Amino acid sequence: MPIQTVLAASLRSPHTRKLWWWVVAAAPAIVLFDYLAVSPIGSDVFLWFKMIFVFGCFAALLGVVVLPFFLIFKKWRKATVAWLLLSVCFLAASLVGFVVGNNVRKMAFEGLAERSMVLVEAVHSYEETKGYPPESLVDLVPEYIDAVPSTGMMAYPEYRYSVGEDAKYFSGNPWVLRVPAPSGGINFDEFLYFPLQNYPASGYGGQLVKVGKWAYSRE
Repeated sequence: MPIQTVLAASLRSPHTRKLWWWVVAAAPAIVLFDYLAVSPIGSDVFLWFKMIFVFGCFAALLGVVVLPFFLIFKKWRKATVAWLLLSVCFLAASLVGFVVGNNVRKMAFEGLAERSMVLVEAVHSYEETKGYPPESLVDLVPEYIDAVPSTGMMAYPEYRYSVGEDAKYFSGNPWVLRVPAPSGGINFDEFLYFPLQNYPASGYGGQLVKVGKWAYSRE
């Protein structure tokens, strides 16, 4: 059965015709959701919608595994091939979206690591001058920095600062900068800066990936 015939039948079928819009929307929607989370204007709320495509991929993968068994029945063969084609195309489109979206997110956090060094250097300067780290980031203003900066990401706008006993949990560091960065669903990704640069391979809820002098903890 020619692929163009199957595709045409799938597009005409009342059962699959509307679902092809999900194939068309998958890649751009996933990339858009990731972009909105790391952009100056956006929200991580949209990352919850990405879970629709995650669950859709599980359903499509199940279809790819199960549907071939129905090809032995002649009366269902045409519809089965149409659903199988839909499942494969949805998986492919979603995969493209997840890969591109992940790269968008990766580049955004690389930029954040560079922007954040102004704040990092201010904390280091305070520590060198006083002999101990600041109790809070506000203590840096105005002598070491004009104002405590925003991250530039509306979904993850604030730096969190831990010092003393609270910071020692993070591989014994005297102080730590963190940016909570959930990436969709019930998720606890974080962007971390350790002044001792002693990042473990894993810990704090996930695998740690170095990004400049920072590390991204991927749950």
